[in-house]
Amino acid sequence: AEFAAGQGKGHLEQAAKVRMEIWGETWATRRERIYSESPYRRYSSWALNAVVVKGGDDLRQELLASQVIKQFSAIFKEARLPLWLKEIEVLVTSA
Repeated sequence: AEFAAGQGKGHLEQAAKVRMEIWGETWATRRERIYSESPYRRYSSWALNAVVVKGGDDLRQELLASQVIKQFSAIFKEARLPLWLKEIEVLVTSA
């Protein structure tokens, strides 16, 4: 109750400050900055996606983990739990 009543906002602000120190600008800010500078912004299909490239690895574990995260995210949303997971896409291009 103490956290929710009096300290919640302070902790959220502190968390946002720490995230900014570690990763810099927010994704929304980065997206808007890159969008405004992009020569392709006039296309309705314009999107900004983060990509991780791995070479020489077996990505089956990453694929399974992404599927589990997606399922838990759906479960949390359906149950209206105040939990958040970042869903990712894994594209395996070779065996």
